[in-house]
Amino acid sequence: MTAAIDIGNTRCKIGFFENDSLIKLKTSVAFEAIVGALKGEEVSEVIVSSVGKDVSNLGKELSEKYKVVKLTHLLPLPIFLDYSSTDTLGTDRIAAVAGAFHLYRGKNCLVIDVGSCITYDIITSDGYYKGGAISPGVEMKLKSMHTFTARLPFIEHPEWVDLPGKDTKTSMINGVLHGTLAEIEGMIERFSGLLPDLQVIMCGGGSNFFESNIKHHIFVRSELVLIGLNSILRHNERN
Repeated sequence: MTAAIDIGNTRCKIGFFENDSLIKLKTSVAFEAIVGALKGEEVSEVIVSSVGKDVSNLGKELSEKYKVVKLTHLLPLPIFLDYSSTDTLGTDRIAAVAGAFHLYRGKNCLVIDVGSCITYDIITSDGYYKGGAISPGVEMKLKSMHTFTARLPFIEHPEWVDLPGKDTKTSMINGVLHGTLAEIEGMIERFSGLLPDLQVIMCGGGSNFFESNIKHHIFVRSELVLIGLNSILRHNERN
């Protein structure tokens, strides 16, 4: 069994795989609890992706028991990176498009990862990553309005409310949620104009929040990054 560890900005997720099948999932794992979360599992190999945290000590600790692969842009990949600054390309974006290519091979795909930031990434039917776009996520937008103004409140865990907003709080929520929804739908339209028969896949912690409100046909694969990490690990096993 292999383990894929996705260390994000706010939480860590671990997926356990038998070959290509995700058989077990651990979510919201604290960074300090990653090693403990693997105990008792019959894991032989581990792949780690981190978007920000230094994982050098974690890697050393894991390597005492497992074969460890750390994802970077220099690792042999099952996709091609047609991107001018691969050294600054987030490993979560690499893993997400690798996951899309693994699941929807032969299709042009737009991957929308809704997290702290919202990323839009294109992977072609023949496995070329073409880049994309990055914008602030919901929590970041709400926090910035509070931080950079004198009187707007800090809002956590917003829920959908009816338009128009009847007070400052609901007006802020409407601006962020409906504005983000319009952004996502607009980006789907823009990217669909660039590539024919575009398959749209959403992932990330906020994907289910927007899924039912999007008018376009999409697939939600919450564990896309983990699936991509496992596909990269298996690619390295074969090569």
